[in-house]
Amino acid sequence: MTRRLGLFAIAMVMVTATVAAAAAAPPPTPSFPPAIDNYGKKAPFKCDPTVKPGTKAFAELLRRTYGIGYSGLTRPCNATWGAKTSRHKMGMAVDWWVNVYTQEKRDIAQEVIDWLLATDEHGNRHANARRLGIVRIIWDDSIWSASTRKWSFYDARSICDIPTDRCRHRDHMHFTLSADGAYKRTSWWGTGMTAAITWKTGTPSWAMPYTQKAVEIGLLETFVRGDDVLQRHEVAVVFDRLGLLYGQPQPSSSKWTSGTPTASIKAMGRMVSIGYWSSSWVGSDDVQRYEMAAVFDRTGFLTGQPVAAPGTWEAGTPSWAHTVMGRAVSAGLLSKNVAGSRSLRRYEIAVVLDRLNLLASWREGTPAFAISAMADAVDHGLLSAQVPGNDVLERDEAAALFDRLGLLTAPAAAPSGNWESGTRDWFKPSMNKAVTQGIWAAHVKGSDTVTRYEFAVVLERFGFFAGQPIAAGGAWETGTPSWAHAAMGRAVSAGVLSGRVRGDDLVNRFEFAVVVDDRLGLLIDGD
Repeated sequence: MTRRLGLFAIAMVMVTATVAAAAAAPPPTPSFPPAIDNYGKKAPFKCDPTVKPGTKAFAELLRRTYGIGYSGLTRPCNATWGAKTSRHKMGMAVDWWVNVYTQEKRDIAQEVIDWLLATDEHGNRHANARRLGIVRIIWDDSIWSASTRKWSFYDARSICDIPTDRCRHRDHMHFTLSADGAYKRTSWWGTGMTAAITWKTGTPSWAMPYTQKAVEIGLLETFVRGDDVLQRHEVAVVFDRLGLLYGQPQPSSSKWTSGTPTASIKAMGRMVSIGYWSSSWVGSDDVQRYEMAAVFDRTGFLTGQPVAAPGTWEAGTPSWAHTVMGRAVSAGLLSKNVAGSRSLRRYEIAVVLDRLNLLASWREGTPAFAISAMADAVDHGLLSAQVPGNDVLERDEAAALFDRLGLLTAPAAAPSGNWESGTRDWFKPSMNKAVTQGIWAAHVKGSDTVTRYEFAVVLERFGFFAGQPIAAGGAWETGTPSWAHAAMGRAVSAGVLSGRVRGDDLVNRFEFAVVVDDRLGLLIDGD
């Protein structure tokens, strides 16, 4: 089992420090039918440092079985140790105090891991983790993630300046729970597989395919009912994940921050800056149909549409939104028989996004081996959810991605040059930095695509291949110019790029996602 990873420095009090000898058996496990919960997913971050019932019950299950204490069921919202969006601040995480210092504790830790991730008698992989809603396990420089179904290296330096044993999770094991697991809404607690079906609840059959697609690419959450109404901050996050708000500044705080959770502040602010929402509106207010029509109109999707014939859609639609609401109805995005003031439901936004072709899945053109990495890249906002995975990267886009990853430190002061040609306005600050820093040449157009050997050179300049040898001959040499030969060879040796692919082939989005996620570890979250 390949395992690695790392965390934060904390100072917490153990709930109980009593340590008993290792139990002869793992925690008592009920008998379950073949049906099983979906893999857990991290709940959207909103600080709420109250102990959730499922979190407490899971921690107590471990304590009763092994006599080993736990802590970290909550953490103050203003805590400066650990990750800013730690699920400890939501009452959805447990720190269990096993350690690597004795064989006894290592054996207990491994027993729990094996118990959580074992295949059950029905052939369900990772059965107990799924039934409990376990999203992540972090232990001894390693992390297991429900999204990838595998162990990978946990880089403690991403959370702590000094990677102590605490930060590396060598003196405790960390568990993150999904919302369903934290609230005891999973099959372990006898409440059925709600994690698998909640989004379907209230979603009519005709909307099911669209809502499912929106859930699959992370625009809507699995544990929220389909007929629940959307709030302004949620719509802001959806648009942000679709890449429609990138680059917008944050406006001064106003009413829009009221009711907007921390995780949605940036997206909500961008919506306000771009004029999609009024700064005088509360972020937690429900979204009305006429407001959604105005958003789509400002986004440019309703240009040229005629105003629909009179109908129920006019009821509750204010005069300023009359035209855009009529266009949305004409375009078939909203029903003419529904009042304009009625709140939007989740399944409705999924259908609208599908009709606008905004749900063209990133999964299209993404091979199976790259799915998890692409999912992480999309979740982190590095790649757009509506662009196929096999689309190629352009220089201005690559610059923005490196900038978001914090790799571009040069000030935006590059001289004017050909790099501005084809560079979209919202990517110009990042391209400026990239050119100033010598990542891209000033005489190359920003809209030019990125080849593998160029990508290798960029990564080498960032210091990712220090000490790597140059790979033996292979297809990678074909089309790789002499000045890029060493960098390309080292990238192949490091396993970042394939030795079987020509150096002048273009980099696809899924390849970029795999590189920054699995191979360079730049997408790892802390807990």
